[in-house]
Amino acid sequence: MSSASPSRPSPARAPWRGALRRATRAVLRGASNGLRRLRRRRSTWIHLDEPWAFELLPTPRTWRLPFARSTSFDLASLRALLARCRADPRVRGVIVRPELWTLRGALPFASADEIAEALLEARRAGLRIAAFGHAWGLAELLIASACERRAMSPLGELDLRGLRVTQLYGKRLLERAGLRAEVVKRAEYKGAADALTEERMSEPQREAFGAFLDDVYEWFLARLEELRGESVEALRARLSLGPCLASEENARAWIDHVLYEDELLAALDPECEERELCSWRDARRWLLRAAPPPRDRRQGLLRVEGAIVRGRSRRRALPFFPRTTGLVDFTREVRAARKRRDIDRWILHIDSPGGDALASDLMHRELALLARERELVAHLGSVAASGGYYIATAARRIEAHATTLTGSIGVLAGKLDASRLLEKLGIGAEHVDRGRFQGLHGWTGPLESDERALLERTIDAIYARFRRCVAEGRGLSDADVERAARGRIWSGRAAEALRLVDALGSFAACERGEEKLR
Repeated sequence: MSSASPSRPSPARAPWRGALRRATRAVLRGASNGLRRLRRRRSTWIHLDEPWAFELLPTPRTWRLPFARSTSFDLASLRALLARCRADPRVRGVIVRPELWTLRGALPFASADEIAEALLEARRAGLRIAAFGHAWGLAELLIASACERRAMSPLGELDLRGLRVTQLYGKRLLERAGLRAEVVKRAEYKGAADALTEERMSEPQREAFGAFLDDVYEWFLARLEELRGESVEALRARLSLGPCLASEENARAWIDHVLYEDELLAALDPECEERELCSWRDARRWLLRAAPPPRDRRQGLLRVEGAIVRGRSRRRALPFFPRTTGLVDFTREVRAARKRRDIDRWILHIDSPGGDALASDLMHRELALLARERELVAHLGSVAASGGYYIATAARRIEAHATTLTGSIGVLAGKLDASRLLEKLGIGAEHVDRGRFQGLHGWTGPLESDERALLERTIDAIYARFRRCVAEGRGLSDADVERAARGRIWSGRAAEALRLVDALGSFAACERGEEKLR
């Protein structure tokens, strides 16, 4: 799959150059595989024991130190690795460590399901796969359930606590500091700023979060039923027992073996000649290189990740500086995509909670122009809410995962009033203004009545524009849009019922262009 890049125009190379390049790579690959066959003659199991941070898409190439090892692993790399293991006759099977794929925090269900589907495909193709670990949550259990067998150490923990949404509210803290947040929002479910303006969770927020968790939990049970072949009622009853150690009685139904890592190979494959597992670091030296799959040059990829901002994109997440998608860079990429005549279908992958309204609208416009000329399909990742869903409506078709947090069709704006803090500190603020609304975004005083009225009109106009884009892009009536809007979040399952998305399924299925998605 190709990516849009302003510096990469449509290829116009002579056909013989591509053939020569492929032939050269095939010769080098054959020579490399000849040496790799000499390094190992006995068959073994490969233990994927690297602490990778799983990401759905490849990390954009940026500068890094020479010889620095990558700490991330994407879906395409995982599928390629499993294909290499399946093609090498010296590999008897693969052992995965689900908890090691959460290097950067909790793994979203959407990502865990992509991993599980990749493991299932490899198993159907004949590769034996087992899971081993020391601490599994719900996402890790989902991955392990896609494996042939599951094992944990005796004191390994199954952390099956369920699902929870935690919101912190700092209104009283701000008041103690002499600060006050003034926010105008449309509508009652738009709660992104409630952490600054409320002391507790509002009823609309509690209702929306509760419905979202219900949908996600029901999907999780249905997916476990599919993977494990057990009834939903039995799984629900077992999950209600809560966390447990692997050695306890109620853990026996979740895992097949309770043992230490050095005992794992004897339990999985007594006929294996090797006495120890082969780590991935050692296996990469002798595992045969496979020919790369044929690239689909008729399909391209655009991505929106992190908050939407007006400036430049930040492709890599850094401490205290999360990943963002900037209007400037994204506009250049979409315009470059429109110039590429070798690509007929573009996939827009969105994993964003939204952001700047103006940037979202301008990005939506660029994508709408692209959709007039080519097929544009939007795939929603773990979250595609507010501005993230706004830009998705430019696509001809929207697909999502069942657990995608989407919707939040609403708008808010405001500012922080620090006048009481300045008074406490004994600091006075004086202004000389030219213009009626100079204090609209100032932090030294509250909103005046005319400033609030102006902000209300602006928010109303943006909200009307948002709803109009949804109505036109999804072919919905105003009543249908209003029922799905009001700032409320939805799961992918609920969004499909409301016709906010067309189908549910994985990113891999979207890449393959499958019409029937799970």
